[in-house]
Amino acid sequence: MGFLLGALPALVAELAPSDSTGIAAGVYNSLRTLGGSAAGAVFAVLLAGFTASGSLSSSIGGYITIWSVCAGAFIISALALAFMRMPRLTDTSARKAHS
Repeated sequence: MGFLLGALPALVAELAPSDSTGIAAGVYNSLRTLGGSAAGAVFAVLLAGFTASGSLSSSIGGYITIWSVCAGAFIISALALAFMRMPRLTDTSARKAHS
């Protein structure tokens, strides 16, 4: 996943129209931050659900649940990427870009 997060901003900038590259990069960064904060909130709720009354820490079941959710999300993401169609540059658009 780390390689993907490193390459996605460049891909977004490459696929965006030349006059909207900054907007596309900004939207990507905003959505990445939103996704990270939403995931953190969901994981906090999961851990709180596995915390016994009067305890200051979650049980191991909470951490196993979080790792299972992460593994499931990774598998779904990998399958989605495997079947995703990427736009290809045609010969005419490639010639225009180099002109």
